[in-house]
Amino acid sequence: MEDNGLCPLCSLAPESALHLFVFCRVAKTLWRESFWPIITNNLSFTSIAAFIKWIVCSKRAFLRSLVEHRNYVLHAAIVLDSIWDAQNSVIHQDWVVNMHELIGSV
Repeated sequence: MEDNGLCPLCSLAPESALHLFVFCRVAKTLWRESFWPIITNNLSFTSIAAFIKWIVCSKRAFLRSLVEHRNYVLHAAIVLDSIWDAQNSVIHQDWVVNMHELIGSV
Protein backbone atom coordinates (compact mmCIF):
# COMPACT_ATOMS: atom_id res chain seq x y z
CA MET A 1 0.00 0.00 0.00
CA GLU A 2 1.27 3.44 -0.91
CA ASP A 3 1.64 5.95 1.95
CA ASN A 4 -0.27 9.02 0.78
CA GLY A 5 -0.78 10.53 4.24
CA LEU A 6 -4.45 9.55 4.30
CA CYS A 7 -6.17 7.19 6.70
CA PRO A 8 -5.43 3.62 5.53
CA LEU A 9 -8.96 2.47 6.39
CA CYS A 10 -11.05 5.11 4.63
CA SER A 11 -8.66 7.24 2.55
CA LEU A 12 -10.93 10.21 3.29
CA ALA A 13 -8.97 12.22 5.86
CA PRO A 14 -5.38 12.83 6.92
CA GLU A 15 -3.98 9.99 8.99
CA SER A 16 -3.97 10.70 12.73
CA ALA A 17 -4.59 8.63 15.84
CA LEU A 18 -7.74 10.63 16.66
CA HIS A 19 -9.16 10.13 13.19
CA LEU A 20 -8.21 6.44 13.04
CA PHE A 21 -9.70 5.46 16.41
CA VAL A 22 -12.64 7.87 16.70
CA PHE A 23 -13.71 9.66 13.54
CA CYS A 24 -12.86 7.32 10.64
CA ARG A 25 -16.01 5.84 9.08
CA VAL A 26 -14.70 2.36 9.94
CA ALA A 27 -14.11 3.31 13.60
CA LYS A 28 -17.50 5.05 13.79
CA THR A 29 -19.20 1.90 12.59
CA LEU A 30 -17.33 -0.32 15.05
CA TRP A 31 -18.16 1.96 17.99
CA ARG A 32 -21.81 2.25 16.92
CA GLU A 33 -22.18 -1.53 16.47
CA SER A 34 -20.32 -2.47 19.65
CA PHE A 35 -21.93 -4.05 22.72
CA TRP A 36 -22.02 -0.60 24.38
CA PRO A 37 -22.70 1.65 21.37
CA ILE A 38 -20.87 4.97 21.20
CA ILE A 39 -21.97 7.48 18.57
CA THR A 40 -18.72 9.29 17.83
CA ASN A 41 -20.43 11.92 15.64
CA ASN A 42 -21.55 13.56 18.88
CA LEU A 43 -18.05 13.73 20.37
CA SER A 44 -15.60 16.60 20.11
CA PHE A 45 -12.24 15.40 21.36
CA THR A 46 -9.02 17.07 20.27
CA SER A 47 -6.72 14.16 21.14
CA ILE A 48 -6.83 10.39 21.37
CA ALA A 49 -5.68 10.71 25.01
CA ALA A 50 -8.80 12.74 25.83
CA PHE A 51 -11.01 10.09 24.19
CA ILE A 52 -9.36 7.26 26.11
CA LYS A 53 -9.60 9.22 29.37
CA TRP A 54 -13.32 9.76 28.64
CA ILE A 55 -13.78 5.99 28.27
CA VAL A 56 -11.72 5.01 31.32
CA CYS A 57 -13.10 7.69 33.64
CA SER A 58 -16.63 7.28 32.38
CA LYS A 59 -19.38 7.14 34.98
CA ARG A 60 -22.20 6.20 32.63
CA ALA A 61 -25.67 5.76 34.10
CA PHE A 62 -26.08 2.38 32.39
CA LEU A 63 -22.99 0.98 34.10
CA ARG A 64 -24.54 -0.32 37.29
CA SER A 65 -21.43 -1.73 38.94
CA LEU A 66 -17.67 -1.67 39.03
CA VAL A 67 -17.66 -5.00 37.18
CA GLU A 68 -19.77 -3.51 34.36
CA HIS A 69 -17.43 -0.52 34.21
CA ARG A 70 -14.41 -2.82 33.91
CA ASN A 71 -16.15 -4.81 31.17
CA TYR A 72 -17.02 -1.56 29.36
CA VAL A 73 -13.39 -0.40 29.46
CA LEU A 74 -12.16 -3.86 28.40
CA HIS A 75 -14.60 -3.89 25.48
CA ALA A 76 -13.44 -0.42 24.43
CA ALA A 77 -9.85 -1.70 24.48
CA ILE A 78 -10.89 -4.60 22.23
CA VAL A 79 -12.52 -2.17 19.78
CA LEU A 80 -9.37 -0.02 19.76
CA ASP A 81 -7.23 -3.11 19.17
CA SER A 82 -9.51 -4.25 16.34
CA ILE A 83 -9.17 -0.86 14.65
CA TRP A 84 -5.37 -0.99 15.02
CA ASP A 85 -5.26 -4.56 13.68
CA ALA A 86 -7.47 -3.59 10.70
CA GLN A 87 -5.18 -0.68 9.88
CA ASN A 88 -2.12 -2.94 10.01
CA SER A 89 -3.82 -5.55 7.83
CA VAL A 90 -4.61 -2.91 5.22
CA ILE A 91 -1.07 -1.53 5.28
CA HIS A 92 0.95 -4.74 5.51
CA GLN A 93 -1.28 -7.40 3.97
CA ASP A 94 -3.27 -5.41 1.38
CA TRP A 95 -6.44 -6.40 3.23
CA VAL A 96 -9.64 -4.81 1.97
CA VAL A 97 -11.91 -3.60 4.77
CA ASN A 98 -14.90 -5.89 5.25
CA MET A 99 -17.18 -4.28 7.83
CA HIS A 100 -19.23 -7.43 8.51
CA GLU A 101 -16.06 -9.40 9.19
CA LEU A 102 -14.61 -6.61 11.31
CA ILE A 103 -17.77 -6.17 13.40
CA GLY A 104 -17.93 -9.95 13.90
CA SER A 105 -14.34 -9.99 15.17
CA VAL A 106 -15.14 -7.58 17.99
